[in-house]
Amino acid sequence: MAWGKAGSTTLTSSGTDMSVTSMTNSKTGMALGLHSSGGTTIKLNGENGSNGSGNYAVRRSINGGTDSTNTQRNGDNAYITDVRANPHFNVTYFVNVSSGEKLWINNNVHQNSAGAGTATQREEGVGKWANTSDAISQFDYHCWNGTYASGDNISVLGSDLTPTSAIPFVANAQVGSRAEITDTRKIYYRDDLDFKELDGAEATNYRSESWYEQLSGETP
Repeated sequence: MAWGKAGSTTLTSSGTDMSVTSMTNSKTGMALGLHSSGGTTIKLNGENGSNGSGNYAVRRSINGGTDSTNTQRNGDNAYITDVRANPHFNVTYFVNVSSGEKLWINNNVHQNSAGAGTATQREEGVGKWANTSDAISQFDYHCWNGTYASGDNISVLGSDLTPTSAIPFVANAQVGSRAEITDTRKIYYRDDLDFKELDGAEATNYRSESWYEQLSGETP
C-alpha cells in the first residue's frame, strides 16, 4: 500500500471553504489543515443538505471536557472545532470505503493567546458521513464561523496511490558530475563513456547512458 499526496490547496484570498478535489479513491486518508481562525467543519464530496436531516454526525470535546454531539447535520454544520479565535491546526484521519459510512478521527490544537505564557487548547472529535454508495473524491474544511485567510492551507494524503515516477538524471550534466540517490544510498558519476569496465571484466556496474555507479572500494 503506497501512500502519496492526494492534493493540496492554499487560499489566495479569504474564504469559507478549503477543498481538495478530484481525489483518487483510497481506502484510508489523512487531511492536514492550517487555519488562521474560525470554527471548522468537515464536508465531503461537496454534500451539504438540510440541517436537521443531513448525513453527518459528530462527537467532540474541548480540553478533555464533557462530550458534545451533533446529529443529522449538513456539511456546513458538522462541527469538528468549536474554539474559533486564533490559529489552529487540524489532523483528520478518515476511512473511505464506498459501501460503508465514512468515519473520521480529528485532533486539533489551538494556539490560544500568543506567547509561551498561555497553554494551547485541544479539541478531539470523531464523526461520520452516512453515505454508503460513494467514495470520497472531495475533502473540504468549511469555516462555519468567520472566514479562513489568504495563506491558509489544506493538504490530503491517501493510501493505494501510484508513486510518482522516479526523477531521472539531469540532462546534459557536466562530465565529472556526481549524483547521490538518497533512497538507495548509491552514488553515480557522469563519464564520457557509455560504460565502465572493472579489471577487464563485464561492466556489471553499467546503468544508463554515461552515468555509472561507484562500487565499493572503487574511485571514479
